[in-house]
Amino acid sequence: HNIDWGYFSKNTNPNAILLLEEEIDREMKWDMRQLDSHADLESDEKLNWGFLSSNPKVVHILEKKWKEEKRLMRDNIDKYNRLKEYDMILSWKYLSINPEPDAMKLIKEKLKQESELSVEDYNMLDECEKIDWKLLSSNPAAIKILSLPEYKDKIVYNYLSKNPEAIKLIKQKIIEEGLLSDKAYKEFKNKI
Repeated sequence: HNIDWGYFSKNTNPNAILLLEEEIDREMKWDMRQLDSHADLESDEKLNWGFLSSNPKVVHILEKKWKEEKRLMRDNIDKYNRLKEYDMILSWKYLSINPEPDAMKLIKEKLKQESELSVEDYNMLDECEKIDWKLLSSNPAAIKILSLPEYKDKIVYNYLSKNPEAIKLIKQKIIEEGLLSDKAYKEFKNKI
């Protein structure tokens, strides 16, 4: 076939979304043998979950996928790990930059899940299984999350600096940094 499913995963056209939904539904029904045969496909022959995770028009699909992944983590960790091995799970890294406000509901769920993990368990997560604070800091849709006091130390301020919705947070940071002594400012790790 001539469709590049990898790049098609970025497509926001409503008709493309229908085709993506069909392909995702088909893939979600695969057993382990079918998953293993999927590993040999070229990148243009399979969906790209990084691109899908950043696609603002498929949040409803991502919600469904997240429910399925949570079920697999609980009931069938082998299948979940196989999906992860074949890059067939949500990419929280790229979901962090999804501009759709509804995507932030998923981000909040994931943040809650991450906060319940031990440091060791969190550190064992792959990059795609974690919120990317650089990308989230630059995402205008994430401003309500970024404004919560519990995430102040997770914000990456040089990325926040390009977030057009973050002026209030940036002003607060400038004031905070202005209150530091020269020595403390030089040692300050998370500057604007």
